[in-house]
Amino acid sequence: ALQQVSFNGMRIIAPSIAGVLIAVSVIGVGGVYVLHTVLYAAGAIVMMTVPRVKSRQPKERISPLRAVLEGIRYVRSRPAILTLVLMVYVVNLTAFTYIVFIPAIVGDVFDRGSVALGAMTTSICLRTSQASNPKKQKTQPRQRRATL
Repeated sequence: ALQQVSFNGMRIIAPSIAGVLIAVSVIGVGGVYVLHTVLYAAGAIVMMTVPRVKSRQPKERISPLRAVLEGIRYVRSRPAILTLVLMVYVVNLTAFTYIVFIPAIVGDVFDRGSVALGAMTTSICLRTSQASNPKKQKTQPRQRRATL
């Protein structure tokens, strides 16, 4: 669960950080790519330092298709796990796909550049983190307001 939270969090946070850094004239797009490469290399170096552990061999070898079918049967037999899997599937299918279209929306619809892209992704990141924080959510019903 923690890995999933960090992965999905970075899908929102990383583009906003990149957008802000792109807007800084000293860094720009090239600097963001260099930073990304350095961080990726640092992660690879850290992974190489992790000690190797001998893997356990299964008692019997089963085909990959059979293993997938057994996994599906297991998930279907556990309602709590099935609910979690379906929730993750629906959220990833519907909520995270818009991230791909944000650069096109900023450029084509709003006719803006990298500064606006950074501002838009940062605002999305802030709103997403605010909405996901249960302490910040109000217990009173929300009043509907017209937004232009």
